[in-house]
Amino acid sequence: MGKTACTRDLYLSVSLRYFCRLFPSPVEPDKICDRHALFFPERAGTGRTGPEGCYTYTEATFVESLANQGYETICIGGVHFFSKRNAIGNVFPSYFKKSYWRTSFGCPEKESTRKQINFAIQKLQAYPDEQRIFMYINFSAIHYPNCHYIEGKQKDDKESHAAAFRYVDSQLLRLLEAFRKRSKPLVIAFSDHGTCYGEEGYENHCMAHEVVYTVPYKHFILDTV
Repeated sequence: MGKTACTRDLYLSVSLRYFCRLFPSPVEPDKICDRHALFFPERAGTGRTGPEGCYTYTEATFVESLANQGYETICIGGVHFFSKRNAIGNVFPSYFKKSYWRTSFGCPEKESTRKQINFAIQKLQAYPDEQRIFMYINFSAIHYPNCHYIEGKQKDDKESHAAAFRYVDSQLLRLLEAFRKRSKPLVIAFSDHGTCYGEEGYENHCMAHEVVYTVPYKHFILDTV
């Protein structure tokens, strides 16, 4: 995946912007009107009509618009912002017709991605092939803590973060194969933030640092089997 950057705000605010269409943008300076848009909110201060080829909508999020167009919208959470255990944890799930969270999907669970993907495949298989589906999965494995992906390590670092990435990658093929059995699915893959591991003395991700707001992003269409 190529590197892209997005300005960091509160986590809640930024992730909401993703559902509204503002995905990570290229690092190189550009005009917002020149960017390729997948989704475009009409009459929302950014113009009345969207660029040619994009999906336009008038609802608060494109997720809710897709639901109104007959899509089954499904959210499978990972971090606690999707847990539905408090008011904040109910915000993101509320955009979807179906939303799920389990403690086994959370950050401390070493096999969280495997369990999330098992669950996702089970849900996909319950729908007929002609049912259109928008599924969002928040993989928690690369969040902290991730030191448990290297035996004996007691503190998160770049090595354990990379190990977490390899673990997530090792599970993704099963999910992609399940989607490939449906009609040419569009895949949008990105992270909402990076993490500092000592760069210029910073740790974690709750700050405006280049490492934090530089993230991977890619979208593509899967060929069907």
